[in-house]
This record gives sequence, structure tokens and C-alpha cells, in this order.
Amino acid sequence: MDLLDLIKLVVRRWYVAVPVVIVTLAAAVALGSAIQPEYNTTATVILVPPTTSAASPANGATPAPGNPWLRIGETQMAQAVQIAVSSGETRQKVVAAGGDSAYEITLVTRSSIMTVEISSETSAKALATVEAVTKLISDEVVSQQAKYKPKAGEEITTQVLDPGLNVTPSRSNVLRAQIVVLAVIYRPLLFASIDAEVAIARGVPVRVVGLVFVYLLALTVTEAAQIVGTLLVLSLAITPAAAARRFTANPGRGAVLAVVIALVAADGGLLLSWQFDNIKASFFISAIGFAIYLVARLVDLRSPSAKH
Repeated sequence: MDLLDLIKLVVRRWYVAVPVVIVTLAAAVALGSAIQPEYNTTATVILVPPTTSAASPANGATPAPGNPWLRIGETQMAQAVQIAVSSGETRQKVVAAGGDSAYEITLVTRSSIMTVEISSETSAKALATVEAVTKLISDEVVSQQAKYKPKAGEEITTQVLDPGLNVTPSRSNVLRAQIVVLAVIYRPLLFASIDAEVAIARGVPVRVVGLVFVYLLALTVTEAAQIVGTLLVLSLAITPAAAARRFTANPGRGAVLAVVIALVAADGGLLLSWQFDNIKASFFISAIGFAIYLVARLVDLRSPSAKH
């Protein structure tokens, strides 16, 4: 059964297909709502060089000890601060302040700009984390220079470019849960897809595995539809797989080829919409995917035994 046969079957048995789709979507929405989202935010801090230069010693006088970080530079200090604030001891301080230890500090290449990426289970905890980490960064900069007793205006300081107050919910944990469930049911699902009767005879719960996979698919569509729209996500979910099935009968190669076809359709559609800005990208993406499916249906590179 290929894509056209499936569409004909759904149309003929609409009175069965429609309730099944409604129940599946409702179950997927309920499952997605039950999994709590993560809350992400990003803060940006820059190390600022001193506003005044150190005074030159008088003729014949011995130069007074200064702040060596001024010679080393703000970029190197940013690297030292990144290491210190990312340590386990510092993460414990963040937790003690009501924050979360799940944060990462990265450096912008060849600069003293530090980006703090935070992921937490609640919005309040994410805000507490970003506040604690940015304060620890400032304290570490001061601590690294305090032993040299720099004069006013002769020390490196910090400036918060983005305090990270814009906390956004993320559903990445839902995706991780889907990947884990799919990994668990992959082998029985593959067995049931190749030969359901033999799988039943070997004790594989084909109906349960099929329902779990349908729920995963519905949950994926529900999540992705919020970003790209329902029609486009259905096009990207169905058409590449239908085309890949015509090119190869191997499940592994078919899955990889379906991803490649989806990427070609998506990237090609975006490029064409950039050239023809009066036409939406979704039209080109769907058109490219369907064109690849038509080519696959005409070529059909599978062996004669795999076509039956």
C-alpha cells in the first residue's frame, strides 16, 4: 500500500478515520501537556578595559607594581572567569542561591563577551540562576584583580549587556521523551512493519506498538505545527517517506533518504521563496516534496520482489 492507496482507503472509510484522528490528536495533546516544559534564558556579559591608563613612573623611579591583567588582556581574563564560574564549587553556590546548576558559559570568539545559557524546570528558578551567575562573574573579575590592589580606573570591570530576564518555555524535554520511546519500540516496530503476521506469531504486541507510534507521530505533528503550520508539517512528514519508500526497500536507508528529501524540499523552498518573495515558502516546500514523490513513483528503484 503506497500513499495514494492510503488516501483512497481513508476517503472510503472516513467514518472510521475521522474519529481515530480526533482521538489520536486529543491523546497527543494531553500527553504533551502532561510533560512539563523547560525554561530557557540567555544572559550576556562583557569585560570592559579600564577607563584610564596607568601613570608613567618619574625619570629614574622604579615602576610601581600594577595590575597584570591589563597586560594579559580582557579576553584572557574572560577565559579564566569562564573556568572559575563553571566549576563544581561555583555551581553549588548557584544552587544555594535558589538557582539551577544546569548552565553553560561560552565565549564569543576573540572577544571578552561571555554568554550564559540557562535551562531550568521553572521560570523563577531560571531567573534566580541568571541573577546568581552574572553576580558571580562580576565577583570573580573583582577577586582576580583584588590581590594586586589596582587603583580606581585601572581595573577591568564587567558590564551586563543582556540580563537574561526574557525567560521562554522550551519543549525540548518532550522531544527527548519521544526519542527514548522511539528507541525502545524501534525493533518491534520494524518487525511489525515488515511482516505483522510473523511478528504476532513471535509474541510482538503489534497493536500496542502501532498505537504508541501513532501517538508519537501525532505528538510530533502537534509540536511542529506550532512552528511551521499543520499543512506544511504533514507534507514534510508524509511525502518524503512515501518517496523514499519508492527508492529503496531497506528501512534504514529509507529513513535516511526520507530525511534527505525533507531537507532538500525545505531548503529548496526557502531559497525559491527568497527569489520570489511574493510566494510563500510553504508552497515551494510542498511542491518540491510532491515533485520528488512523482519522480520516485515513476522511477521506482526497488527490486521486483519488494514491490509486492
